Amino acid sequence: MMVWFAVALGGALGACLRYALSRLLEGASFPYAPLLANVSGSLMIGLLFVWVGGRLGTDHPVYVFLVVGILGGFTTFSTFSLDAIRLLDGGRYSAFFIYMSTTVILSLGAALLGLILARRLM
Repeated sequence: MMVWFAVALGGALGACLRYALSRLLEGASFPYAPLLANVSGSLMIGLLFVWVGGRLGTDHPVYVFLVVGILGGFTTFSTFSLDAIRLLDGGRYSAFFIYMSTTVILSLGAALLGLILARRLM
């Protein structure tokens, strides 16, 4: 039961953080908020997987709170998908390809960087 509570509380906090980020970057002509959420969330998931998951296990309430809850609520793949389709539907093909490629490449790179940093710092 504690794990479920950790997921719910973390998810609510992550969603609030994502909403705050989207409000902060509101009105931008490019979907910077989901890009920033996905890249920074990917970095954090790499770090937390090693630091917290490696020490406590991936079924521990702290890990579940941080990774499944907060980062799951904060990262925005569904928003990413919608924003990409809206760019494509609006005929903004260059912005679509830039957004798609930068989000995927930077998010994967950030997750890898997080893993490497965490392993070196342990």
